[in-house]
Amino acid sequence: MSWSNIWELIKINILYSNPQNLSQIKKRQEKNPGKNITAYKSMLRQQGGLMILFTFVYIINFVVIDFGRLPGYFTQYVLIFFLMAVFNAFSAMYAIFYDSKDLGLYAPLPIKNTDLYLAKVVSSLGMGAVFLMPLLSLFILLALRLGGVLLIPLGILLFIVALASCLTLALTLNHLIGGLVVRSSRRKLFSTILMILTTVGIMGSLFYFLASNNKLTEMTGSQMVDRPLIPYFRGYYDILAHPFALETVYNFYLPLVLVLILTALLVKYFIPRYYQEAFYTSKEQKSKSQKQRGYKNIGLRGTLVRHHLSTLQNATLIVQSMMTPILFPLMIIFYSFSIDRSVIGQFSGAYFGFAWLAGLAFGSLSATPASFPAVGLSLEKENYLVFKSLPINFKAFLKQKYLVLVSLQMLLPWLVSVGIGFYLGIQLPLILALALGYLLSAFVLNEFMYRRDYRNLVLNWQDITQLFNRGGGQWVAFAFLLAVIFCGGVIIGITVLLTLLMGALATSCLVLLISLFIFAFLQYRINRTFWKQLD
Repeated sequence: MSWSNIWELIKINILYSNPQNLSQIKKRQEKNPGKNITAYKSMLRQQGGLMILFTFVYIINFVVIDFGRLPGYFTQYVLIFFLMAVFNAFSAMYAIFYDSKDLGLYAPLPIKNTDLYLAKVVSSLGMGAVFLMPLLSLFILLALRLGGVLLIPLGILLFIVALASCLTLALTLNHLIGGLVVRSSRRKLFSTILMILTTVGIMGSLFYFLASNNKLTEMTGSQMVDRPLIPYFRGYYDILAHPFALETVYNFYLPLVLVLILTALLVKYFIPRYYQEAFYTSKEQKSKSQKQRGYKNIGLRGTLVRHHLSTLQNATLIVQSMMTPILFPLMIIFYSFSIDRSVIGQFSGAYFGFAWLAGLAFGSLSATPASFPAVGLSLEKENYLVFKSLPINFKAFLKQKYLVLVSLQMLLPWLVSVGIGFYLGIQLPLILALALGYLLSAFVLNEFMYRRDYRNLVLNWQDITQLFNRGGGQWVAFAFLLAVIFCGGVIIGITVLLTLLMGALATSCLVLLISLFIFAFLQYRINRTFWKQLD
């Protein structure tokens, strides 16, 4: 085992652990060409800073809770952070082990399989440990509650056990799922789906933690009611409270044996086969799929639709395009835990104007510089010029592409928004107004993003984030979000005042007419300044 080779491999592979951070580092280097920025050192500093931040930031929440008296909440928090750590570690490991496309470079070099494997594991350690760091403070605080200062070393040891368990589980999942993906002819699609699922898993766990913490902080004294203990995760409590009890054997010692078995499987089975599986199997499958690939006669329209869909298979693009339009509706669910939903259900269909405004606001959040229509044309790269030179109606091509892009951009956030309406118990006419308002706003405003992409076309981009940041994209998104929040608040306030003066139904009709006039004017403007100019 060559430690110098391992260290050099770590410096290379750590760059693959977080592509978004690497893109930011590249941008800093471009803005300051005279400044010597070492990418791997910058990544290490960022990961170290995040680990320190996550270690101490949650102490404020944990220190006021007596987990010695509320072990159910203790096990719940262990579960949440453990899941977030597994999701994050799996995402980094998959990117490093199977999505980095660097194995071909090592094939002719005298690098041992074990050295390469160890370097990739260490490179993913930082990303996996970030969300696990709150457990360090949690275990230490529980040790102080149950046994004082003498139990602190045991609390630190429990954190090491949790870290090893998390990495072992993430590595096992990485090899089981990665081994299936490399054998698939649709590897890129499955990689994108995996990145989306891990992001959703992290976001879902975080929102659940915030909701649980909000509910717990609202309870005081005798009102505090513990939650049921969660199997396996209660072992971290049992080992401190009663280390030799039968429950401790079931929930700590036996799972620890299982982790050791998984570790042995990794050493004996997965590590020796990794290089063969990840590189040669993938190469053989790619060659085989190219030979066996057949095409059905689906016509020009179907072929173009399939082409439009193929340009969107980028995990970073999908996550960024869906983040804002889904995040805000999910925040409403989070705050709804403290709201009596029966009160919301009492609003009749006469208040459809409020639901219509909510739909317009949610729909506007899907029109960002990172949305599908905002980057769709630039995603074509050199194909854009190819299609422009073909004997086809290029304007019809652009229109069809927009319809495909905006439909995909609207679908999932629209379903989430409508689902929230049903979850909150809103009456059906209000849900219908919410749904229609969302579709109108998202469709019209995304046309302006599509025009923006057309005018700022970039076909030689190297990283997808370059498209997001064109023309001050981040500032555009931030300013637009502030405008939606500010204007939305003002409009809602005026609508409430008009409702008190005119009644709910009259106000809703007035809101509908004014908004339809505004969006009709916007559609007229985009037709004149964009679509008609394509003739």
